[in-house]
Amino acid sequence: PEPPPPPPPEPVDEPEVFVMAVAAVPSNADPAVTEGKPSTELNPMFAGTLLQYVKPDPGATTWPSPADVEPYVAESVTPIEDGYRFVLRDDAVSPYGNTITSEDVRWSFDRIIANDGVGRFLLSWGGGIDLEGPIRVIDDRTFDLVVLDTNNPYSLAVLTYHHMVPLDSVEVLSHATDDDPWGAEWLSTNSASFGSYMLESITPGEELRLVPNPNWWGAAPDIDLIVVRAIPDAAGRLQLLQAGEVDFADKLTLAQFASLGGDLQAIAAKGNTTVPLVLNSSFEPFADVRVRQAISSAIDRDALVQGPMQGSAKAALYQVLSEVPQPPPPGDPATYDPDRARALLAEAGYGDGLAFTMTINPVRPGPFSEDIAVLMKAQLAEVGIDMSIEVMASSADFQTKLQEGALQAWLSSQTPGISDPQFAWLLVHHSAKAFENAHGYNNPRIDELIDLMAFTQYGPDRDAMVLEAHEILIAEVPWVPLIELVNPISLGPDVESFRMDIFRRIIPEELAKN
Repeated sequence: PEPPPPPPPEPVDEPEVFVMAVAAVPSNADPAVTEGKPSTELNPMFAGTLLQYVKPDPGATTWPSPADVEPYVAESVTPIEDGYRFVLRDDAVSPYGNTITSEDVRWSFDRIIANDGVGRFLLSWGGGIDLEGPIRVIDDRTFDLVVLDTNNPYSLAVLTYHHMVPLDSVEVLSHATDDDPWGAEWLSTNSASFGSYMLESITPGEELRLVPNPNWWGAAPDIDLIVVRAIPDAAGRLQLLQAGEVDFADKLTLAQFASLGGDLQAIAAKGNTTVPLVLNSSFEPFADVRVRQAISSAIDRDALVQGPMQGSAKAALYQVLSEVPQPPPPGDPATYDPDRARALLAEAGYGDGLAFTMTINPVRPGPFSEDIAVLMKAQLAEVGIDMSIEVMASSADFQTKLQEGALQAWLSSQTPGISDPQFAWLLVHHSAKAFENAHGYNNPRIDELIDLMAFTQYGPDRDAMVLEAHEILIAEVPWVPLIELVNPISLGPDVESFRMDIFRRIIPEELAKN
């Protein structure tokens, strides 16, 4: 008799691959190297930080505040007299088999201070952390984070940035040389964190490939390989999504996003950017608060949302993004009221009309700038304001003119690096400390409140300061809020789980496909 046939081979599971099409990928994987959005949005996928923001509840309308952080690579954190005591997880192991130690954290912070300008800024200016000795090692798993003022409400929140990722110093130093003591060359193409994913390979400026950390302490991720491809043209990203060749297409145009249909998923998620009209107070009419109030009243924000933004935005009603956690703002929001606008202009001496030029740049706030400007021009004309539109294509020229104070008015955007009203206002409205106060706003009480909030922990006293600042800013209109952008997420039909945090950082261990 013939021998029985051999048993069929055991089925081999195909690896689960998640492919992303993005506008650009970084050319360098080192957390100390910042190349704009590609670095801040993609490098965190292979960086396990000490802390992370808590996951918002389903249906939450605001982002977590800087107080809403929880341990990630750390096991616990508790306040002490001069900062915070951390205990590290005993099961946080790098892909190279090394368990995280306090010495890894100390060395990583020294590396940040020596090599990373953005990281230094976040630690000192944002978190008030002592750059002379930020980490005090207690034992292998315990260390203290030393801060200069324990009332600083941001000291822990800044540790959620990928710049502050603790690295496997044993592995990195094995690749260091006398000329490269911090292992920068090796880290430009490799990762060494204790998080859920590691960098398998990088083709600079073209592609990233991520695989799970084989020593990850959490549940095994669903995705075996994440491929991130740079597709500079939005039409090309859309075509790949429609063809089923990618699972996520980032930053489609508004028209493309609105056109998604069939089994493709178009999700208008919470955004983190507000778009204002900024009025230079050195231009005589804009020094009068009544003119600024009139312009705000003449803008029909709902028409901007439904027209140029094709529904992918919402009306901005206050001087800070509504998704930022804050007590309910007092007073009336910015409201479309052309009759009030005409009355205010007449009261300010401009009843016969007013003319000014608004400058726009297609990069900031975005390619929709000109469409918004055209509709605003028509709206302002209804109340007797003649607004000319100047398109300045070069971002460098736009920024230079801005800093020179040569522009009368311009469209801008703000994405605060910390989800808090104080930080947002500090960047744009503080007369001495703001990086972006090219409009020349100056109110000593606002400066005082911003400074006080920087060293007041969350609670009733700080809430009272926020409300007082809101009241002043609503009345004085240092800039005219227009719209708040949503975060358009475009996914393929098989994507089951996908989440970005406030800074559009994808949480890789939460990715899943059907």
